[in-house]
Amino acid sequence: MSWTYFKLKHNDNGLSELVFDYPKSSINKLSFEALEELKLVIDEIDKSSDIKVLTFSSAKKDFIVGADVKEIKGISNKEEIKSLLEQIHILFAKIEDLKCKSIAILDGFVLGGGLEIALCFDYRIASSNTTLGFPETKLGIIPGFGGTYRANKLLGLQQALTMILTAKNVDSKKAYRTGLVDKIYSSEKIKKEFIDEVLANKIKTKTSKIPLIQKLTPSVIVIKKTRENILKKTKNQYPALISAIDVLAKIQNKDRDKAIEIETEYFCDVATSDISKNLIEIFLSSQELKTKYTSKAKLTIENTAVIGSGIMGSGIIWLINRNDFYIRVKLLAYKELENLHKNIKKLYAFYVKTRKLSLKDISFKMDRLSYSDKYDGLQKSDLVIEAIFEDINIKQESFEQIELNSSKSTIIASNTSSISINKLATTIKNKKNFLGIHFFNPVQRMPLVEIIPTKDTSKKSIEQAVLFVQKINKTPVIVKDCAGFLINRLLMSFLVEAIFLLEEGGSVEQIDKVLLKFGMPMGAFRLLDEVGIDIGYHVVNILAEDYGERMKAPKIIKEIFDAKLLGKKSKKGFYVYNGKEESYNQEIDKFLKNKDKSLSDKYIEERAVFALINEASKALEEEVVDKANILDFAFILGTGFPPFRGGVLRYADSLGLDYVVGKLKEFQGVNKQRFEVSKLLEDMAKDKKRFYDY
Repeated sequence: MSWTYFKLKHNDNGLSELVFDYPKSSINKLSFEALEELKLVIDEIDKSSDIKVLTFSSAKKDFIVGADVKEIKGISNKEEIKSLLEQIHILFAKIEDLKCKSIAILDGFVLGGGLEIALCFDYRIASSNTTLGFPETKLGIIPGFGGTYRANKLLGLQQALTMILTAKNVDSKKAYRTGLVDKIYSSEKIKKEFIDEVLANKIKTKTSKIPLIQKLTPSVIVIKKTRENILKKTKNQYPALISAIDVLAKIQNKDRDKAIEIETEYFCDVATSDISKNLIEIFLSSQELKTKYTSKAKLTIENTAVIGSGIMGSGIIWLINRNDFYIRVKLLAYKELENLHKNIKKLYAFYVKTRKLSLKDISFKMDRLSYSDKYDGLQKSDLVIEAIFEDINIKQESFEQIELNSSKSTIIASNTSSISINKLATTIKNKKNFLGIHFFNPVQRMPLVEIIPTKDTSKKSIEQAVLFVQKINKTPVIVKDCAGFLINRLLMSFLVEAIFLLEEGGSVEQIDKVLLKFGMPMGAFRLLDEVGIDIGYHVVNILAEDYGERMKAPKIIKEIFDAKLLGKKSKKGFYVYNGKEESYNQEIDKFLKNKDKSLSDKYIEERAVFALINEASKALEEEVVDKANILDFAFILGTGFPPFRGGVLRYADSLGLDYVVGKLKEFQGVNKQRFEVSKLLEDMAKDKKRFYDY
């Protein structure tokens, strides 16, 4: 019989081979239609008495990357999901109960539903480049195809909890150590030998690899401790994590049918929640962004140079060095070299501690660095990144020296965080090779990089910049040039409003507490301390030159800056830093003129967040990026805006754009220019439109 998604081959020796090959796709995914067909295939296999062993493999590079999340996102009815899951559970139980022995042959990515179906087979063998994981909680859901039951049964409670709650992938070596796979094969010969042994009944009965300590630790203690840790870490803003814990707690000592019934009940709840829809939308945006910048061009950048070795410069140097490029480093003076090496080695310390790199590996990598206090040695550089002080004149002087000492084909990029790239380009001679490549601090943790072309930047330079950023394992987003670009422009509107709220009677601790409760990774004032109050003050003044009153620095920030309270770098800012301890800086009180006033938590939240929504809408209106979901995804990556809210503009949708516009008009009583409503936002509210097509 001919199938659309599957190919079944019967061999004379009792071996049957089932191959999954999703048509017109580079990946295999468990769509509902593919699963329907698989049910028919398994029915045929189950009826045959000639099959001794069934293997299940993929015709693609990866085994199965999971379920089709677009289908899950499109369902909001619990009964509909429950009905679909019941059919999938019948299928997976049939696979698990096949009369013949079964082997899942894994390669590449084995994720989500792909891992759940692999767990139904008697044996799992994995290539040495296999990656396995349960990413579901990142999407606001839990494993829903029996994954909680089968992972718990195979791995034990602690390991199942770890895999599901962290959503971290494991390689084939770790999977073998934990018992998730039964064999690692590095060649077709090893794979065939394992299959032949199963055919000949030579494979011993599997013994549990669950560590004795796990077996002896009462599940109630494991569950209690895990729940406490998750609640502390997430503030209960990601309900799928708690649901996963609840499911694993309730299925202990339950049979398959009862355990899956419990899993289904919880899956239906989280899969129909707004949080799940938001997180799935973010995932889909990430996939869209990957394909958005797909190019047939090949990366030609091999030799790089970085001008500047301060906090940002050393982070960029480390990142490029980590990814094995040659780097010429321009130091202000050779005395900076010791500090640069110290910073780089500090960033490498994690890799040594986790045994991902040896000291010998790091030494070899650092041999790719060369140094000078002059602009010599740039002739062979394919890309030069400037990362010096945020001053247009100093930067332009540097560009002049770079052009004098590099080749005509060298791409020159500025890491400026706020100055318009077109303004910087006015003194550049070879304008087609100039653009912005803006990394975020701390470089080692922040995944986003903004790429900002000028009106003269060539397509080739843009393509090379994108390919380079992808090569160093960051996520590029191309944004239209404007002061602050996308992320810092939006972020400063949010921070400026928080500072105005402080001037008007809110306290540092109250405002930060409100914003943390909203879901921000840190409060506005804690963030300003982290960035440096001097840098924040400098950036907001640059933005005010282009945006006028709505980005004007509040008076209090200048007073704090003049008092040399610079934040964490000076041990004092809005908070006092003493080692790992931090507390509110009482010196700030002397700058507060409205301490006798008070603001409500809701007022603080709406003023700060709605100013952000308004600026985001203006950026979209000006086509700084072309789509709302790309703006939202970039802002989440660049600032840590709470993913469970779906992004700035998606959050606005959830509130109702008419409500947001109404509030912004109310806030015009505070400052008309600062809260002038975005035309796009006002028009959409009037026409009952939303930023997203749900």
